[in-house]
Amino acid sequence: MTEDMQILTWFLGSEPVGSMLNWPVLPQKVCDSIRSIHTESKRDPADPAAICKAWEQFSGAVGPTLIGRLLASNEWREFVPLAEGHGDDWCNVWSDDDRRVVARVVYSDGLAVNVRFSVE
Repeated sequence: MTEDMQILTWFLGSEPVGSMLNWPVLPQKVCDSIRSIHTESKRDPADPAAICKAWEQFSGAVGPTLIGRLLASNEWREFVPLAEGHGDDWCNVWSDDDRRVVARVVYSDGLAVNVRFSVE
């Protein structure tokens, strides 16, 4: 194993890491989905359905526990335009004058167990 992506895929998909994160992380899908979130969010005009789909792909690549923690940390805001609005279990991950893409998190014992993205 000599390729960086191959090594990361093995490591993040290993049982110990997957157990810690409650999900096997898929590095190539993480990279592709973050790239899509970034480019779709900054496209003019933006397509909220495409932005929502990219967030769903990112969530699928890292799992509900990690996406819940990332959304709570606000570090995801580094690669998207500013989107105002949040609550205890939801946040806007993209918005314009009429529409928004909302992340809704379901928690169980303080751990995110499901995250749903929708266009509103």
